[in-house]
Amino acid sequence: MENIQKFFGVGVINKRLSSNLVSYSVTKNHDLLKVIIPHFEKYSLISQKNADFYLFKSVVILCSQKEHLNKAGLNKIVAIRASMNRGLTDILKKEFPNIVPVNRPIMAKPDYLEPNGVSGFISGEGCFYISVYKSKTKLGYATALMFSVSQHMRDIQLIESLVTFFNCGQIKKDPRDLNSGVYINVTDFSNILKKVLPFFAQYPILGNKYLDYQSFVQVAKIIEEKGHLTQQGLDRINQIKSSMNSSRLNDK
Repeated sequence: MENIQKFFGVGVINKRLSSNLVSYSVTKNHDLLKVIIPHFEKYSLISQKNADFYLFKSVVILCSQKEHLNKAGLNKIVAIRASMNRGLTDILKKEFPNIVPVNRPIMAKPDYLEPNGVSGFISGEGCFYISVYKSKTKLGYATALMFSVSQHMRDIQLIESLVTFFNCGQIKKDPRDLNSGVYINVTDFSNILKKVLPFFAQYPILGNKYLDYQSFVQVAKIIEEKGHLTQQGLDRINQIKSSMNSSRLNDK
């Protein structure tokens, strides 16, 4: 977050020590117009979140024109807000009962996925999983790795593009809600070893998730050397697994 703040040169960082959360925010209209918006116009978001950006941009422009200070302008802003992210809150729905949401733009999938952009996207949306499960093996347990990226169903084309980009992976729908969630899962160890890991070695993950990636790499090496077939190797894998993802955050 501090590096992002330095990169943009604007905004503030807020820490919530009680919940282990930190946020970076830019709220000044001048900074949004002169710094944030030009950046994302030049370097487009690759998911349908780009539609939220363009709706957001239109609100920033309305505010810069003082439209938020009159009723008609405020209604325009609320109508745009109704089509962004998760829509209006219950309070806003009550305060603006007659608002008709604007049409949400449908963003075309990018013609080309730039590697650094993919790495940045995975830094926010990807996960590295290690599974240790009961099996009819000598040790009674087996180990599996999975690289996964999930998105809302509206980004199914992006998920399909990622399958093409990595040249591996399977597309899965969220069994809890077949209309909302879609995943790319890479579970084949050969693909993980020869395609996924080399990519992130060249285009590193950013943030705390890089530590999860490093743990993922450690376990991949243990499996490659057949160490997961020994009790010592299995114990090491369980030790590494116990400090990844949410467990790592809970230990902070």
